[in-house]
Amino acid sequence: MNIEYGNREGKYFTEWRLDLLKELLGKVHQGPMPGTSKVVNIDHALIWYDAEQDYHMLFFRALGHEVVVRLYKAFSSKIDGEDHWVGCPRSQVWEYANSLRRKLGVTPD
Repeated sequence: MNIEYGNREGKYFTEWRLDLLKELLGKVHQGPMPGTSKVVNIDHALIWYDAEQDYHMLFFRALGHEVVVRLYKAFSSKIDGEDHWVGCPRSQVWEYANSLRRKLGVTPD
């Protein structure tokens, strides 16, 4: 899975937030049980820091959908322009990845 990186500069940029978005993307891709879960093919992934809005951002396409995830103190996302789970604590990265997989049409294994 190729990940493109955009802006990585700004007053409140932190590398760990980009790493957390990369981890989230990996969990969406591999599922809760890597090796036994259905793999979600990611067509295009971009991670960047939006210095103007002070959000660390993830964009990807998968299964015919476009997903945008914002991270500050919590995750929020839009799938095809519609709000998904807004305000998920960053400590619940597995639950968030699984909710994205379900919304993309991947049933639990």
